[in-house]
Amino acid sequence: MSLLDISKLKTLGHKKQLTFAYLACERMFPNTAYFIELENFGDLQSFKKGIDLVYRSIFGREKTLFIEVDSVLNSIYNSIPSTTDFPTPYGTLALYSGSTIHQSVCLIKNNDTDKLLEEISTSPINAIDLYIQERDDMDYDDPQFEQKITNDPLMQTEINLQSGIIQYLSKIDFVTSDDVNTLLNAQVEQTIALKF
Repeated sequence: MSLLDISKLKTLGHKKQLTFAYLACERMFPNTAYFIELENFGDLQSFKKGIDLVYRSIFGREKTLFIEVDSVLNSIYNSIPSTTDFPTPYGTLALYSGSTIHQSVCLIKNNDTDKLLEEISTSPINAIDLYIQERDDMDYDDPQFEQKITNDPLMQTEINLQSGIIQYLSKIDFVTSDDVNTLLNAQVEQTIALKF
């Protein structure tokens, strides 16, 4: 589900794109952690290393981090659940969350950024979409199905948050740790595990 135009994000510098990705990782991480605790599947440290690598790439030289990227990506990939093995809403939420972190680490190498940014933006939206459907036991045949999801306060918060992050990043010359902390504080209420 794409509810947000991220074309402006695609024109920003790589460090700003990595900042957007890092913030998405931080919002999604609690879902990954909760799934690992619930199902005892996956390596929590792999996801933490991935998020740390994205953070360090905002302020460091990405090329010096390339050595770590491949091993971290492999470890994260092996910790993302498949919906075949875990056909539950929590399995799907963990898939979206893990994918957000995986794609964010991929972004460090600066390859195919447009596609990666789309996925990094869309995965949290898809996770919230699924959560709303499950939480409200929604009927797919309801003619207002999509509108109810789009208008849900949780979805509106995510859309406004992503939009606000992009707007903030577009107004600054370069990213500082103070900027990252400001944005982390702005998203604190959205950084929770989605539980039914």
